[in-house]
Amino acid sequence: MKLKRAIGVIAAVLLVLCLFGAVGCGSKNDDPNTLTVGVANNTSEINIINTFRRAYMLENPGTNIEIVRITGTYDNTLVRLINSKDLPDIVQVYDFSAQYWTDRGLYVPIGDYMERDGISEEDYFASVMKMAKSGTDGQIYWAPRDYNKVVVCYNTAIFDAAGVAYPSDDWSWDEFVEVCKALDAKTNDILAATGQQIFYPVDMNLNWEAVYYPAMRSFGGDLYDVAENGDISALENLGGIKQGLNTLLALADDELAVEPTQTGSPFPSKQCAMMFTVRPNITSYAGSLTDANGDPTIDFASLPSFNGADTSYIGMGCTGYGITSQCVEEKRELAWDFLKFVMTEAGQDAFCESGAGVPVLVEMANDASAAWRQYLPEANHDAFIQYDTRDLPMTEYLDGVDPSKHLAVRTVLTDNMTKNLFSAAVRDEYYPQLSEMLLNALR
Repeated sequence: MKLKRAIGVIAAVLLVLCLFGAVGCGSKNDDPNTLTVGVANNTSEINIINTFRRAYMLENPGTNIEIVRITGTYDNTLVRLINSKDLPDIVQVYDFSAQYWTDRGLYVPIGDYMERDGISEEDYFASVMKMAKSGTDGQIYWAPRDYNKVVVCYNTAIFDAAGVAYPSDDWSWDEFVEVCKALDAKTNDILAATGQQIFYPVDMNLNWEAVYYPAMRSFGGDLYDVAENGDISALENLGGIKQGLNTLLALADDELAVEPTQTGSPFPSKQCAMMFTVRPNITSYAGSLTDANGDPTIDFASLPSFNGADTSYIGMGCTGYGITSQCVEEKRELAWDFLKFVMTEAGQDAFCESGAGVPVLVEMANDASAAWRQYLPEANHDAFIQYDTRDLPMTEYLDGVDPSKHLAVRTVLTDNMTKNLFSAAVRDEYYPQLSEMLLNALR
């Protein structure tokens, strides 16, 4: 018995050591066969990079990948690692800060590697590759790992309890509003079925730029304009901006949608029938929303198209990985080999079979037998790839602005945009204040 207990303790210690070997604290490793990859220190990102890590190491025995948790505020930690010359060989890239860090020389371009190895950008969603060209020279600077656009995730059990038909991908905004009203009319039935005290037909994520910016652009509005002489004006075409934002906020005004100032998670708590979201969130929702048999009660529809808009835009984004400028020359081929794995079919298959990703390869995304569609196999996965001509890459809302100003602009928008526009009584009066805050951030 004592021997077994001792063996058990030794095994536990070895397991802990192995785990710490996979997720390290330091960034540098001089071993030419070991790559360090820095990612945000949250469970989702650690799980995702581990998926790529395991699959790559299985195909490439003798190569090791150490994961570096980037703790604290991601951008601030990157600054510290750059200054201490302790950057990992590869770091995670977020679409909204890609231009900022490309401008500062953080990433090594990978376009030449792609061309050499016969990887064509034409095989990928155009909006994704546009984001990966995050500099001003047309080069590709990082490897995209997923194609993420905003969709409507809905709780089929709530629709069933209300006796309301499920939405389809070709619905319009007016039809979406009618569905919200039909659900609202059945609030008592829904509350009885869910056991909740609160119900909203939809959480549109109104404080999220991937929702409100496409609405503004759909009606011709924009956050700013930069003239040829460099002069900047904010909130261009205020009529289009108001039309887009009012279209969204009207549902919150009528208590059909969660207001932008509210916190919490109403959709996975069964307090909403619908949610505007992206693919990485659905595995969590599927785990929270199940029937008596444990089967998920979620499905998907494309974002409804705005009535009267020439192009009804859909916000889309992408996360990926880039080789850092502090990766030594001797390891850049190995670093590229890992990025190539992330971008091409083997890596995409390993990542997307979890259900949390949509392939960046167009052919793979459209393949009915691809692994990403086997998660919830009866669900409408086409919602995640429909209408790619409506894609609005979420780097565009700061396109043309000095990257050093991006953080200040994002802070203004996050703290003030729809939160302070929510009250219909003061909405029109607030626009001049918002415009002045944006101008101060842009100057």
